[in-house]
Amino acid sequence: MSVEIIEVENNKDLRITEASKLYLLEAVKWSKFIAIVGLIGIGIMVLIGIGLGIVFSKNDMSTVPGMESLAALGSTFIMLLYIIIALIYYFPLKYLYDFSVKIKVAITNSDTFVLEEAFSKLKSLNKYLGIVVIVLLSFYALMFIFGILGGLVGAML
Repeated sequence: MSVEIIEVENNKDLRITEASKLYLLEAVKWSKFIAIVGLIGIGIMVLIGIGLGIVFSKNDMSTVPGMESLAALGSTFIMLLYIIIALIYYFPLKYLYDFSVKIKVAITNSDTFVLEEAFSKLKSLNKYLGIVVIVLLSFYALMFIFGILGGLVGAML
């Protein structure tokens, strides 16, 4: 009997306190708000991309001063660029929304399995953002290196 008591006393299960639950529920409200506003923004971005693609395909923008380089890119490229950027933003917002929904369900129903799913979504969000940061830092490093090389080549000429 004393062995069982010792095992229970040495059990180091993580417990979520009432204060932690309140903090998570407050975070849920903001997470859901940010995700919904972001998803609406993505919808607007896609509509703008399609609209710009239509406008640039119907008008000859190369005759407008200052728009020559933009017109050279082509309407399809601009439309695809907006859609690709929207797609890149979609995934972290979806992970954030899923996290907020699952945390609320987990706390409301005291469901450990749903809590694990929620934290899995949070992990996926942070992993995605980390990868995006690594890609951006690599891109900035390449721009810096090419900038220095371009300056050196320009100074040699």
